[in-house]
Amino acid sequence: MIDCLIVGGGIIGLSAAYELVRRGATVRIIDDQRSQRTASWAAAGILPPPISRATHDAMEQLRDMSHELYPGWCERLQQESGIDVQFARSGGIYVARRVGETASLAAALQQWQVDGVELHEINIDWIQEHEPALNTSPPFRSAYLLPDESTVCPPKLLSALQQCLQDSGVQIDRDVRLHGWNRHQSRVESVATSCGTISTGHICVATGPWSHETLFDLEIDLPVEPRRGQMLMWEFDEPIIHRVINEGLRYLVPRPDGKLLAGSTVEDVGFDDQVTEAGLAELTQFANGLIPALEEHPPTQSWTGLRPFSRDGFPYLGRLPNYENVLVATGHFRSGIHLAPATAQVISDLLAGMPIECDLQAFAPTRT
Repeated sequence: MIDCLIVGGGIIGLSAAYELVRRGATVRIIDDQRSQRTASWAAAGILPPPISRATHDAMEQLRDMSHELYPGWCERLQQESGIDVQFARSGGIYVARRVGETASLAAALQQWQVDGVELHEINIDWIQEHEPALNTSPPFRSAYLLPDESTVCPPKLLSALQQCLQDSGVQIDRDVRLHGWNRHQSRVESVATSCGTISTGHICVATGPWSHETLFDLEIDLPVEPRRGQMLMWEFDEPIIHRVINEGLRYLVPRPDGKLLAGSTVEDVGFDDQVTEAGLAELTQFANGLIPALEEHPPTQSWTGLRPFSRDGFPYLGRLPNYENVLVATGHFRSGIHLAPATAQVISDLLAGMPIECDLQAFAPTRT
C-alpha cells in the first residue's frame, strides 16, 4: 500500500507529490489527461512581488511562503531534472492608458504602498531607454516598475517536476479515470479506477476545475468552477521586451528564447476549452497597442486553459469533513503556478501532523 495517492497531475498534484517524496513518502499519481486542459500548462508564469509588512491575512501568508520557497525550489528542480525552468527576477511594469485603468492602477498603487512592495514611478524617458519596443505615443497616463516581480516557464516547470518524480520511481498513470471510493467508517481505504483498485493511506484530490465532479460520490459539494483563459504567442529571434508588461487584467510576458506571450481572457463558459475569434482578436489588439512592431508579425500559436475558480478567491486546502485521510488542494484560480510550492508544503505538513505556517481555516473545504 502506498502512503499517498494524488488524484490530478497538474501543477498542484505534481508539486505535492514532489514534496512528499522528498520527505520519504511513497506516492502514486493518477490523472485522466484533463490536466492538459488546465491552467497549469496554459499559464504565463507570472510571480508577483513579495510584501514586506507582517500580515495576518491567510492568503498573503500563503503567497509569502511561496515567494520564500520559489528560488530554492526552482534551483533544486533544475539541478535534479536537468531542465531549465527559466525562473528569473525580471521585474514587472504596470501601465495605464485609459481613465478606468488609471483609477485601477492608483488603487493597486495604494495597496502596494501599504504592503511595502518595492516600486518606482517611471516616465517616458525611462521606458524608451529600457523598453524601446513599447508604444509611448500617446504617453501612458501612469506607469510603475515593480523590480521584484518574477517569472517562470510553466511547461518547463511541469516537465521538470515530472522528470524528478519519474527519476524517484513515482508511478504516474495518465488516462486513468477514478470510478469510486471504497470507504470504511471515516476513511477511504482504496479507490476504484480504470486501471484497477489502488490501496492507499491518504488521498490528495488536486483535480482543479473538475474537483466538484471528483468529490461528488463522497457527498462533498466543493463549489469550484472552470474559467477559460485564452493566450497568444509570438516568436522572435531574441526577446522584444525584457520585463512583464501589465495593464489591468492583461499582460505580456517575454521568454529568454524570444517567445512573447499575451494573456489572458477570463470567461465563464463551462468546460469549453476552444479558442475563439473574438478572444484572440481582443488579445491581438491589446498586444499591438502596446508593441506596434507586432502588427508586422502575426502570432504563431494560441491556446486556452481552464482555471479552477472559487467564489471567494481562496483555494481549498485541507482535510475533508468526515474523511480523516482525504485532503483537497484546489481552487487556486490564477495563482496555481505561484502558490504551488507553498501548497505542497501545507499538504505534506498536514500528512505529517506538523504545524502549518498559515491559517488553514480561511482555506477550509467546509467554509461557506
